[in-house]
Amino acid sequence: MGNATLADLTFDRWSLEEKIRLRRLLWEKMARPDQRLPDGDWLSCWIAGGRGSGKTRTGAEAAARLAYEHPDVDGAIVAPTFQADARRKCIEGKSGILRALAGMVKDYNRSEGVIYLHSGTSIFATSANNGALRIQGENLGWAWCDEVGLWSRTMWKLAWEESIQFAVREFPSKIVCTGTPKAGHPLVKLLDTDPSVPKRRLLTADNVANLNPDWVRRIVAKYQGTRLGAQELEGVVIEEVEGALWQWAWIDGHRTPEIPVMLRVVVGVDPSGGANEIGIVTAGKVRSPCPCGEENIQGAHFAVLDDRSLIGSPERWGRAAVDAYHESGADRVAAERNFGGDMVESTLRVADRTVPVKMVNASRGKQQRAEPEIGRAS
Repeated sequence: MGNATLADLTFDRWSLEEKIRLRRLLWEKMARPDQRLPDGDWLSCWIAGGRGSGKTRTGAEAAARLAYEHPDVDGAIVAPTFQADARRKCIEGKSGILRALAGMVKDYNRSEGVIYLHSGTSIFATSANNGALRIQGENLGWAWCDEVGLWSRTMWKLAWEESIQFAVREFPSKIVCTGTPKAGHPLVKLLDTDPSVPKRRLLTADNVANLNPDWVRRIVAKYQGTRLGAQELEGVVIEEVEGALWQWAWIDGHRTPEIPVMLRVVVGVDPSGGANEIGIVTAGKVRSPCPCGEENIQGAHFAVLDDRSLIGSPERWGRAAVDAYHESGADRVAAERNFGGDMVESTLRVADRTVPVKMVNASRGKQQRAEPEIGRAS
């Protein structure tokens, strides 16, 4: 900059273009790695995030970057609804695109949801739940699709396949998808399983500096470690395993806010007999009354206290089992000898010979063992 003085470098003296460029550079500098657009040649990317993880800001900044780098093409914002989602959150919200486009906006037609840029291009907002019909026939260079897991399950295909993918046909042809994933949603599954779609995952825990500490303590403490928490705080889709004996809804629906007082605790070890996962679960019999608030059936409730299942060497899973025994104050370790025979007991003895181990033979299948037997003592 030659012999420029400090006064020449003040922000007020910069041109509008310099300010916009600085705004883009600042975001790229301050953003977490997973908040930046993926490199490489892709048509769609999938940025899944938990609540409060910064996914809306990420989507808005990604859209603003595409608008800045490609000023000769129009863009679109597609959200579940027009008024509540696309306009109120994606455009006008605290983390919305109007903020990210600072200096680039010439005019904004709020009633129509159209942003006019100084470059001469526009950004249209529309609802996925009506099939995103508004952008059919448009020539777009990019689209930001927000909260795709909340798109209508009867209209998502019209919005995605017949509207968005045909409309986004001008260079660079980028579709940025954001949202908290919802298990079973066909578009979420499509994005998750398509190998050509780069993925990003944003965690609520990574953005706590921008969240109310009281909310973090209350919500994270309540849902951390649960299936709902994995989905809503970590952006993970937890699908039901076909043929599973236990359903996640049953487990999440019977969690207790406190660890029960236990009459007996056992660490169960279920060897796989190969390179698969070794089951290591701590469970026990609950002293009445149970904190779940439900009346005890057959005089007893049983609770799962911990799950340390893993894939690893005998030394590793043996150590994990005896650690679970000591940390839970368990009465013993019970292990199946069906796979591995005496090697299972030997592995546990090597890890800690003081731990009481009981070897059992599973003479019935898992389905039979899971079924209740009326009148049988617990």
